[in-house]
Amino acid sequence: MASAINDKALIRDAIVCLLTFGGCYLLRILVVDPLIGTDDAFFPYYPAIMTIAFFMGYWFGGLLTGLSFLVVNANPLWIPPNKTFINLVFLLLVLLSLWLIERLRSLLAREKYLRQSQSDLISMLAHEIKTSLSGIQAAASSLSLMTSSELAEGRIRNQKRAIEEIRSILDRCIEADRIDAGCMLPERADLSVSIALDEAIRQQEEAHRIKLDCPSRMRINTDPFILGRILNNLIHNALRYSPPESTITLQGFADRRHGKRGVTIRCSNKLSSGSSLDSSKVFDKYYRGPEGMSLSGAGLGLWLVRSFVEILSGDIRCRLAGSEVVFMLWLPLSP
Repeated sequence: MASAINDKALIRDAIVCLLTFGGCYLLRILVVDPLIGTDDAFFPYYPAIMTIAFFMGYWFGGLLTGLSFLVVNANPLWIPPNKTFINLVFLLLVLLSLWLIERLRSLLAREKYLRQSQSDLISMLAHEIKTSLSGIQAAASSLSLMTSSELAEGRIRNQKRAIEEIRSILDRCIEADRIDAGCMLPERADLSVSIALDEAIRQQEEAHRIKLDCPSRMRINTDPFILGRILNNLIHNALRYSPPESTITLQGFADRRHGKRGVTIRCSNKLSSGSSLDSSKVFDKYYRGPEGMSLSGAGLGLWLVRSFVEILSGDIRCRLAGSEVVFMLWLPLSP
């Protein structure tokens, strides 16, 4: 089966190669020769040879080179005084270019292999660590049922919270790896914006701090999972870096950008006393504000938000208004 697929791919590539050569031949006899004469007869073939060699391989480039020599030298009108020299220069130039292209293809193939190996390693480590964490979490849950000590219960709660933080970091690392590899593709569906916001709020430990204002009739056609990850990261970030018991405000309203109808979700929160934020860097990978260094995390949350928004063809901006930070997320109603 695999052999048959490879044979079909080889035939397809050969056809594309010959069609490209045929196009270059027509370009030469219909355009190049009438405009600049026959002295530059090799001109249209060189870029075609390089393109074919890069995308299809060294051997296809060599095939086009041989065909170019046959066609150009078989033309009785091509009789420049330095014919041998032109042939030699063209041959040397093509051979050097093909060698460089083959080196480039080898480097790209190695880079792809290393990238895939890294991705497999991350997936394997994440799976093993999460499996171990599940065992620790189960043990902590069992201990919480066996003790009535308030001190022990507090420590077990802290342990569970630490486990969830580690899980969250692992999930974000996996998502970042998938985005870098171009494996995150949207699967769109019609959904209610207010329900999506409600679901994201319910997943937060301090949901009571969040104030929501969004029309229940507002709907959007987008990927539910990716939208959920965007909202979770935004809300989690707002809760994490705002003063305790302060209010996080979420607003959803219709908006039009880039000539398209869409929905804007506004997320705002107060900054903790003494906190600083560089709004030009908040979406950078691994960026963490000075106060974030004392908290667990990988600096991927808002980078993931921006990456997810780009996948959904949306837009997100951050601005500071005094001691308040505001994120404006816009998504089109439909793709």
